[in-house]
Amino acid sequence: MTNETDFELWQTILWASTDFDGEPLDRSRGIEDVDPATLERLNGEFYQWSDLADEVLIKHGRGDACLEDLWPTRVEHVYALVRDGHGVSFTDDWIPGSKTHKIALELDRLARCQGEIGAYLGDDCKIYAF
Repeated sequence: MTNETDFELWQTILWASTDFDGEPLDRSRGIEDVDPATLERLNGEFYQWSDLADEVLIKHGRGDACLEDLWPTRVEHVYALVRDGHGVSFTDDWIPGSKTHKIALELDRLARCQGEIGAYLGDDCKIYAF
């Protein structure tokens, strides 16, 4: 069973990844096609990042806010794209040098430190990530 956060994360991963023919995975696959161990691992990595993100907010005096309050785009969507190197950043919505921009730079760094997701369609037609 997946929740809304898991669904949003995987919707982005499938949209941003391609199959054998170069077509986005979300055209023919869904979250139910993800290998259960891969699903669990990447969901856990997102929640680990989210905990670190909360610490960043507290460090910058924004402990009363949640990530969803600061980003108009779904956090899971931006996280997946930043982590996979798609040229997106949490900083995209903020003026350089602003306090929120500095928070965003730290969130980008934390996401990139987890490495690329690298979702791919396996020979068994299950979706995996490296």
